[in-house]
Amino acid sequence: MHIKIEKVFERDVDLLVINNISNGNLLKLFLNMINKTDYRLESIEHSYQDQSGESDITVVLSNGNNRIGLLIEDKIDAPAMEEQANRYSIRGENLKSSNAIDEYYVFIIAPQKYLDSNTEAQKYPYRISYETILNNLSDDYSKAVLSKALDEAKNGYIVKEDKAVTEFWNNFYDYIEDVYDEGALSINIDRGPKGSRAFWPTFFTNFKPIKIIYKSNQGNVELEFSKAASKYNDLKNRFIEKGIPAHEIIIKGDTVVIQKRVDVVNFAEPFKKNVDKVSKALKAVVELYNLLNYKDLNLDYDLVLGNTKLVNPSDYD
Repeated sequence: MHIKIEKVFERDVDLLVINNISNGNLLKLFLNMINKTDYRLESIEHSYQDQSGESDITVVLSNGNNRIGLLIEDKIDAPAMEEQANRYSIRGENLKSSNAIDEYYVFIIAPQKYLDSNTEAQKYPYRISYETILNNLSDDYSKAVLSKALDEAKNGYIVKEDKAVTEFWNNFYDYIEDVYDEGALSINIDRGPKGSRAFWPTFFTNFKPIKIIYKSNQGNVELEFSKAASKYNDLKNRFIEKGIPAHEIIIKGDTVVIQKRVDVVNFAEPFKKNVDKVSKALKAVVELYNLLNYKDLNLDYDLVLGNTKLVNPSDYD
C-alpha cells in the first residue's frame, strides 16, 4: 500500500517509536543493544522533564525486582545542543536517586549519516540509526513515516562547511588509508563537508558499547567503557595488571576512560603542519585497540556488563 506524507517532525518519529516499543516491534532491538532479555514494559513517557532538561522518550522496564530505564533522544536533522548527552545521564542518575529505576541506558536515534558525523551524537553510549529501525518495522504506516523522515534528513539540515576543516579531514582519511592496512583502524570514511566544530574522530571496536575517540582539541585519545563507573575499581585493577598506568584510568560521568595524552591539534590548520602530531595520536589509538585483544578479555567485560560474553575466547587462540 502506498502512503504519501507531506511532512514529518521529530515528534512524529517519537510517537512512532513509542507505539512500536509498546507493541513489541522495537523493544527487542533496544534490549539487544544493552544485552538484556526478558524485561517487561512498565511505562513509556514522552517528553519527560526534570531540572536538567527533557528526554524525548523514557521507557521503564522490569525483570523481577530490577527496573531499568531507556532514555532516548531523537534527531532527524536538527543540530545537537552542547552537553545534551551528558544531561541525559544526569536525568538517569536523578531517576535512580528517586528509586524510579535501578539502572539506565542512554540512546540516540537518528539517521546513520547524522550519527556518523555529529560530534555530540557520538557522545551517546548507545546509538540506533533510523535505517536500522526501519528494517525492524512491520506496518506500512510506520515505514512511510520513517522513510519520509529519512528523505527530509537528506534534504534538511545542511552542515555550514568550514573548508579548512573539511580539507583537514580529507587529508586525515588519506593518511589512514595510506599508512594503515584496511581494517586496522575502523572509522567511517565520510568525505562530505565538515563544520568548524568537527574535530573528534571516532574509531569503532568489535564491542558496540566501546569506542575510541581522538579528542584532538583536548590532546586526548580515549578508550571509553560506557556504563562502567560502578565497576571502576575492578576494571582499573585489571588494566593496571595489563601495564596501563593508574593515572590513565579515570571516570567521566558514568563512563570509565583509558586516556592517552597526545599533542593538541587544530583541524582548521593545514594537515601537513600537524602530520607528526596526528601520527603519534593514531599510534595511541592502535595501542588502545591492542588493549582489547588479549585472551582474558571476557573477564574484564564480565566485570562491567555482568556475565555477558561479548567475544568468543576462541577468536584469540
